[in-house]
Amino acid sequence: MRGSAELQGAGKPGTAHYTEPERRDLELPAGTLFPTMHTLKSLEEAEAGHTLFWSEVFDGSDEKGLFGVGVLIGKRTEGPADPEAPKELEGVPSWRMGLAFFPHESKELEPEHEQNVRLYRNGVAEDLVLQYGDFSVRTILKKLERLPPPDC
Repeated sequence: MRGSAELQGAGKPGTAHYTEPERRDLELPAGTLFPTMHTLKSLEEAEAGHTLFWSEVFDGSDEKGLFGVGVLIGKRTEGPADPEAPKELEGVPSWRMGLAFFPHESKELEPEHEQNVRLYRNGVAEDLVLQYGDFSVRTILKKLERLPPPDC
């Protein structure tokens, strides 16, 4: 998949322009979030003590690209749950989150796929499980390296 997507502003509609495999446009409804903003909003909801969060998310990963995403937010944990987690996560709060991805405007009760992750306040994801019906993939954070600040 190739293309670009833009929103008219926060909370406003936008358009995804696909160029490959074929040219076409997809209208993005008002309130659509891109993945990074969805992560930030999920963390905001967690910090506020909310346990459920729903939004439309466009990731452009397939021809549909637009998903309704339900997030179930667990209790706050102070620091890593795993004693072998990288030292950089010590003292950083985290939340276990379950994400269910539904194709846009789907009436299905079952999500297309799910994710289960521990998400730290700083955006680091640990122990991510991607579930795709017949199979799942589990990722484990082994190393965390701080990047130098950019030259701006």
